Amino acid sequence: MGFGNSLPGLDDLESTLRRLSLNYPSRNSIGFKPNNNFISQPLYENFASNDNGYDHDHDKMQLQLQMRIHVAAAARRAQTTMNNCSIPNCSNSMSNRYLNQSNGISYVPNGNRVNGQIIPCHDSSLLEGFREKLVSMAKDQGKCRYLQFKIDEGSIEFIDMILYVVKDHIYELLTHQFGNYLIQKIFNSTSVTDEKKDLIVLSIIQDVHMLRNVCMDINGTRVVQKMLENVKTRMQIDLVINVMKQITVPLMKDVNGGYVIEQCIKVFPVEYQCEILYVVAMNCVDIATDKRGCSVIQKCMKHALRDAIVPLVHAIIYNAALLAENPYGNYVVQYLVEMKIVEINGMIISELGGKYVQLSRNKHASNVVQHLLKYSEERDAMIIILELMNSNEFLSVLQDPYGNYVAQTAVEYSKGYLHKRIVDSIVTKYRDLCSHLYGKKVLAFVEKQHSIRY
Repeated sequence: MGFGNSLPGLDDLESTLRRLSLNYPSRNSIGFKPNNNFISQPLYENFASNDNGYDHDHDKMQLQLQMRIHVAAAARRAQTTMNNCSIPNCSNSMSNRYLNQSNGISYVPNGNRVNGQIIPCHDSSLLEGFREKLVSMAKDQGKCRYLQFKIDEGSIEFIDMILYVVKDHIYELLTHQFGNYLIQKIFNSTSVTDEKKDLIVLSIIQDVHMLRNVCMDINGTRVVQKMLENVKTRMQIDLVINVMKQITVPLMKDVNGGYVIEQCIKVFPVEYQCEILYVVAMNCVDIATDKRGCSVIQKCMKHALRDAIVPLVHAIIYNAALLAENPYGNYVVQYLVEMKIVEINGMIISELGGKYVQLSRNKHASNVVQHLLKYSEERDAMIIILELMNSNEFLSVLQDPYGNYVAQTAVEYSKGYLHKRIVDSIVTKYRDLCSHLYGKKVLAFVEKQHSIRY
């Protein structure tokens, strides 16, 4: 691929890379000194405690310590090249520590080896120039493709240089229309080790508020979903889930953020699905009555394993009456009914008992009642039909703009003696129905079913 001649500025970048001496040194050829406070500091102060009853039986403090050690190893590799730039004739004062990363790791370079000689100097202005140039390139469509190409080439030195810059501009690039593809390439490329991907993951989740904004961004949401696909180990997932639980509700109600929560359910094991869906269950009404949230809940139930959705199912059943009459919540109840789980449909029918006349005359809830008649066992559907027939307001249901469809569904799906009873009950009200706008629709349906002539 010929990028160099067609994209202005790439030659300058290559020149800068050469001046920064990308002869990747061994770990022993540099002196590094971790920040003494690194291990003792909280990993993320805004992580929520896991108090929802899903304890993974491991020590969280030990988990965080292990992750720190794991990431520190990746961080050393990502910063080695930038810490050892070979620029001669510099003032000794420039050899002072100049890197103090946001992840809490600082390094003090002892010097640089160039042709076997140690040069104790650093040109921070050159480093800053490279940083600005690379960020600018990541925001240009053609040059960003070039950077992606260089990553796939597999040069350890070049990858480390990119990672060094990317992690300090992570939120800026995540939401950029072209820069986001560079982050996605880091996760997709087999040339980038899992350790280095871990470093980018931690950079992304370190600020929960910024992460929420990224997930809600049309570009950022795609990168976060790609990140979730690459979070594999137990300690990684645990850290990510602890952050995601804090922003689950707003993300579920966002057109872009919902895809992130859906991805969590798709790619994580059942115990972590439980943690996310427990938060959803505790906020069931808030999410299910939201235009976007009602759709995401249905997708989560579709992708989650049966054991993981138990708390959410109980929350939906408990709030079934309220949700059924809501313009968006009714779709959540309908979806649950369509799963055709006998016990669940029976519980919903029981929960709504005594309200079927009211629900049948409601624009939104009437659809729920029809679904219950269609997808429930005969013995459970009979409870609904008998309640309607035995009500003094049965005629008002037959004459209602929405209730008449409930009555037609009851006729269609009832059987045997119960079917005969409801048909007879409708026919006896012929005079009240034949001249009514909606009542005559019920009569027409019965006539079509049974070839009745009045």
